[in-house]
Amino acid sequence: MISFLLLTVICNAEIRIGLLTSPFTSQKLKKELNSNLQEILIHIETALNLQEIIRIIWIDADLLTENDESVWKIPSIFIDDDVIIFLDAANSVRYSSFLANQALKSNLLHIVISRPINTLEDETNYPNTLYVETSFLSQADAFNGLINKFSWRNIGIIQDKQVNNCQMSRKLKSLMKNPIEVKDQIIFDIDDTLEDDSISYRLQSTTRESGARVILIMSSPNIAVQVLRSADESLMGGVGYAWILNSEAMKHIGETLKNSNAGVSAESYGVLKSGALGLLATDAIYEIEEPLSTYLSIITLICQGYLAIENPSGPDLFNYITSNPETPTLAFPLKFTSNGLKKPSYDLYNIVNFAEIKVGSWDPDTSDFTFNENFEILWPGFTTIIPNDTIPIVQLGLLYPAHDNEGNILKIGSDIKNGFSLAIDEINSDLTILNGYQIQAIYTDTFLFPSLASANLRSLDSFNILGFIGPHSLELCKAYLDSENIKFDIKPMITYSASSITLTSYNTYGNLLQIIQPDSLQAVALTLFIQLQEWKRIGVIYTNDEFGIGVYQSFLANLGTLEVSIANLETYRVIDYSVNTNGKLSSKTKKSVKDAVDEIVRKQIKIIVYLGNPKVGPEIARIGYNRELHGNEYAWIGTIWLTEEVLLDIDENYKQYKNDIYKVIEGAIGLNYCKAQGDKGKSFESAYKARYNEEYSTSSMLAYDAVYTYASVLSGMISRGDDYNNGKVLTNNLRSADLTGASGKIKFSEGSNGRSAYGYDIINFQNNFLVSVLEYDPFDPNIFINLANRTIVWGGGSSNPPSDSWPNKYDCPFAEHMSTISFKGVGIIITIGSFLFFMTLGLSYYSYKKWKQIEINEIKTTTSRSWKDTLVQLQIAVEFFQFVAIAPNFSSLQRVIQAASNVFMLDAIKVASSNKSDYWILLSAICGLSYLWFLLVLLTMLKGEDWLKSISFCKRIVSILDSVFLPSYGNTFFLPALALLLDMFVCDHKAQGHDYVWRDCYTKCWEGKHNFFIVTSTLAIILYEPIAAYSRPLWQNSTTGLNLKMQPFFLLLKTCVQILLIAIGKSLQSISPLAHGIVFTLLISAYSIIIYKLKPFNYNRCNLWQFSSILAVVYISFLATLSYTGDPEYIGWFIALVVGWALIIGISLFIQRKYMPNLLIPPGGRPKNKIYDVIAIKEKNNEESNTNNFTSFKVVDKTLIRIENIAPDNSEENSQGPEDENVFSQSEPV
Repeated sequence: MISFLLLTVICNAEIRIGLLTSPFTSQKLKKELNSNLQEILIHIETALNLQEIIRIIWIDADLLTENDESVWKIPSIFIDDDVIIFLDAANSVRYSSFLANQALKSNLLHIVISRPINTLEDETNYPNTLYVETSFLSQADAFNGLINKFSWRNIGIIQDKQVNNCQMSRKLKSLMKNPIEVKDQIIFDIDDTLEDDSISYRLQSTTRESGARVILIMSSPNIAVQVLRSADESLMGGVGYAWILNSEAMKHIGETLKNSNAGVSAESYGVLKSGALGLLATDAIYEIEEPLSTYLSIITLICQGYLAIENPSGPDLFNYITSNPETPTLAFPLKFTSNGLKKPSYDLYNIVNFAEIKVGSWDPDTSDFTFNENFEILWPGFTTIIPNDTIPIVQLGLLYPAHDNEGNILKIGSDIKNGFSLAIDEINSDLTILNGYQIQAIYTDTFLFPSLASANLRSLDSFNILGFIGPHSLELCKAYLDSENIKFDIKPMITYSASSITLTSYNTYGNLLQIIQPDSLQAVALTLFIQLQEWKRIGVIYTNDEFGIGVYQSFLANLGTLEVSIANLETYRVIDYSVNTNGKLSSKTKKSVKDAVDEIVRKQIKIIVYLGNPKVGPEIARIGYNRELHGNEYAWIGTIWLTEEVLLDIDENYKQYKNDIYKVIEGAIGLNYCKAQGDKGKSFESAYKARYNEEYSTSSMLAYDAVYTYASVLSGMISRGDDYNNGKVLTNNLRSADLTGASGKIKFSEGSNGRSAYGYDIINFQNNFLVSVLEYDPFDPNIFINLANRTIVWGGGSSNPPSDSWPNKYDCPFAEHMSTISFKGVGIIITIGSFLFFMTLGLSYYSYKKWKQIEINEIKTTTSRSWKDTLVQLQIAVEFFQFVAIAPNFSSLQRVIQAASNVFMLDAIKVASSNKSDYWILLSAICGLSYLWFLLVLLTMLKGEDWLKSISFCKRIVSILDSVFLPSYGNTFFLPALALLLDMFVCDHKAQGHDYVWRDCYTKCWEGKHNFFIVTSTLAIILYEPIAAYSRPLWQNSTTGLNLKMQPFFLLLKTCVQILLIAIGKSLQSISPLAHGIVFTLLISAYSIIIYKLKPFNYNRCNLWQFSSILAVVYISFLATLSYTGDPEYIGWFIALVVGWALIIGISLFIQRKYMPNLLIPPGGRPKNKIYDVIAIKEKNNEESNTNNFTSFKVVDKTLIRIENIAPDNSEENSQGPEDENVFSQSEPV
């Protein structure tokens, strides 16, 4: 036996203490004792101010060779030196039991140190034996106290095979009383190599399935760390679970957890990082930092006993120490039970972010816990709610926009959260809904930032979330789905507001469901509404964002089943949607809106369907007002484009246009999600109002229904024993959901992520408010259900929907009502007309002075009629139709009379009803003819025609032009030519903010093409009108073979009247038909009186028909003017016209037959069966002449017009025909 004595001599008295070690004692402890025990003794002596010295007699017992208990004895040196106290650090239960028995027999004090009592080896405590090391039996008491404190029932134990932990678990189970039950116990061999996967499997397969929710860990720190990591992996580290560590496992657990999991993704931390609890002996950390602290404490107590008791015995010291005296010199008091076991106190720590935070303590005297009132325990799942281990918890995550990307609180976010929370509280308060389970909510703010999706989902990895509700929008859904899909176990998501058609694709987004109706169903509802109104012609506008394109394509697909046409071109239907950095519409989008609306105007569309982003709606309405697309003739309908948010946008961003926009959308139709339906809906509505004191929103209702959808499906899975933790299994079950929610029937379309249709409200904008007027219910046979006491009010306050087409065809790039008077244009045409009239009046006066002395011989005897006489007679009829053409419009006879009139007005465009753009071709032709006419006149005046006639090829052509074209175009066609040229200046109306050409409303005035034709027409008028007006009397006097002639005064008067009537017509006809009719009727009446008085022709029959034809014009003008005061289409006007004209014709025929014999007979006395073709008339020989010759005339003012040899012979053979000499070639220049 090896022994040595440590002895310090300070005085003659000493306190002798024996120390027993053995080969079973750790070498580390021996080294510590050898190195530091002396220092401890000096410290005690000094602290207690001892007069005696402390003498430690250390014996290392050889228990390896001397293992026979029968030969064991107390070391003789202890007996020789009267040692009554010995410290047992031999670490042998058998040897300790021997020493305890000897201490009892010899009244010694036996102190077991460096190990606690080992009840597993049937070690019992003796009256004179103290156990200084902490007994794990006391921790069992603390564990039991904590379990009872929180009323837990379902316990699981995970331990290693260390003796202390085995003792503790056995003791704890013996302390548990019914209904507390250990559901599962896992024991790890400390010598085994533990793999995380195997631990996770054990936890899932046994502990989780057993129903244990409060898990006690009794192990070393390293094993505890592995278990907690496996808890997260096995989905047991979240809400509903409690994890509690024993004192040994808690030693530096935070640091151990952090260092041991440095390679693990931080987002996967759950209970591994926060939420676990642990018991830690009050002096545990001190004992770790001071390995001999127990020796310090027990030797101090022994010395205090010596100071308190004179000549104490072993039992005296035992009783003193177990009385737990004060130990002011010790950092931690050492206390014992009455039977000698150490009585430790425990602190309760909460692990939060790898840090141990003290939250309470356990008093061994009262066996009760006290908690820190200033700190709430953070449980697994990052909740402060105490886990209820009798009710299983499932977790649902809410992805919602509590704030925008600038941190501003969003109302829609609070609405969503309110509906979500209300549903969870209702379900949790009625355990029958979820088969005894409850739901724990996990809230995640998306901040409307798709880029946060990955980080947010990683932060939720440790929460054991079964599924998600949300997120809010298409972009967020895509981001969160992409981040979720990279995981092994993909969890389902049910979105409450992302209605995009893109998201309905099952193949692309297999774990997503839409509890909100997909946008494609809006197109269905809108199509059926169009069918209800029996509209056949519509215009469509949509935005090129995801929403607009999706709805538009669905709309086209549904519209294909109806006989409805879209009138606007495809390229003008789409709006290029984009916004600026400030969130407002870009200039590119605004231009696109303008182009789309302009196309609606051009096509004269009355039913406008908007299938686009609601944010663009106000801009469309603003432009629509500028384009006059409002009132009872128009209907604006769309998807969900009229909302409170849109009205708020109008108030904020379109304040100055608000009244204009409201005029457009007054009577507009839109869709909205249905309100709460049925009993469930009423229950939700009242509960929401009671809790939050506000009205619910669609988002809050759908979030509410989404929670109940999960609950309904989970309830069935729990009943069947399905694995609801498996994301794919849960998703597939959700797709089969069939329940009734607050929003109505909840089912999901087969093969799609979208919810089956449950209907929409039809919204009508009335008196500046959104009113639900109809309900679209796809399950109702009537489809559209009238809401009580509510009717649609259409634009302009009409109770009837507008028709889809205009009653009359109006060939313009805008509707007829959009055309208004342009006072600028009226002023211009009045100015031009007045100028031409007064210029013509002046020229006529000057011309009359030259021709007034010409005498016209009246035809009183039978005269042979030439082909030229026939043309004069026809001219009366032609001029009749020309006057009718410029007379007031007579609607009853418009098609018949005006068609004939337009022929004689050279207005081929109106006759053929061709495209208005062809007017420019006709105008070009008239300008060309005017230029040609002027050139021929100029050529004649300059004697150029003689040179041309010398060319055989040109001789015939020049003769025809001289004898036919020049007089005809300058006289007969003076009115139509000038009218057509003046039409170019008629810009008396405007539409869509600009003046337009009267003859071609597709052309804007004073720009582009119009400017070019203004120049050409002006030049044509300047070259043609003055000369034509001045020279009209010349043509009849220069023509040989002409018997029928008019007085020069009348010719010039007719010119002035024609100019005046044209000017008045161009000025008044389109702006005030009634005024034009009155003025025209008065003027033409005066003209008819002049004709009656003047008798302009030298032949009575011509005078009769000239007067009768103008009288007929007066009559039709009077009737047309009168019809403006009533219904112009009334058939009575037509009858009156027919009767009146019949009377005029009849009376005229009667007068002609009775009083006016026919003095013009065909040559040779034979009646003619046809009108001579001017071009086909053969040129007669100049040698043939009539026997009767007229005398030549001489003009007073020295301008001689010598018309020699003008034969009065009435025979066609004596007429010169086309080769008659022109007046300009036989006279001095005019």
